[in-house]
Amino acid sequence: MSVQLGCDYTWIPVWFRLQRVGDTFTASQSSDGIAWFTVGTSPVAMGANYLVGAVTTSGQSTGDAVKTNFDNVMMEVAPPPVPAAPAMLAVTSPGSDDLKLTWANHATNQTGVKVECSTDKVNFYEIADLAGDATSFVNTGLSTSVTYSYRVRAYNTGGYSSYTDTASFTLTPPMSEVSGGK
Repeated sequence: MSVQLGCDYTWIPVWFRLQRVGDTFTASQSSDGIAWFTVGTSPVAMGANYLVGAVTTSGQSTGDAVKTNFDNVMMEVAPPPVPAAPAMLAVTSPGSDDLKLTWANHATNQTGVKVECSTDKVNFYEIADLAGDATSFVNTGLSTSVTYSYRVRAYNTGGYSSYTDTASFTLTPPMSEVSGGK
C-alpha cells in the first residue's frame, strides 16, 4: 500500500485518476475530467492478485466524518484516442439578438462538445458544454454592432480535439422605420 497526499489545488468537485505502468503508479487530478496534472508518483511492487478499491480521508486526526461520492468509476486499459475535431462551423442569425451555430461531428467517441466565444478574436471563453452528439447551439441575448467569433471542439477522457475554424458574425441593428407626414 502507498499513500499519496493531495495538494493545495484540490477543490471539489474534482476528478482523480490512478494510472499504472509496470510497478509505478501515477496519481493525477483534474477540475474537468479532461485536462490532468500529476499529483505524485509511487512505486508499488505488484503481486499476482489485485484488489481494487477507492478510499478518501479528510486528513484530519479529529475523527470528523468525511462524505465522499464516487461517480462514473471506470477501469480503462488506456484512455481512448482524442476525438476528431468537429468541422464546417457556421453562424446564422435567426433573431435580432441571437446567433445559431451549426457544425458537423466527425467523431463517434466524443463525450461532449465545448463552444467558445470571443468579441476580440483573441480571448475566447467557454459558453456551452454540450452532449457528444450536439451539432447546434443558439447563443441568446446578444448586443448589436458587436462581432461574435466562435470555435468548437470535442472531448472525451482521452483529451480535447483541435478546434474548428473560427466563424464570426456581426449583429446589425434593425432598420429604423422613418414615417413621413403628408
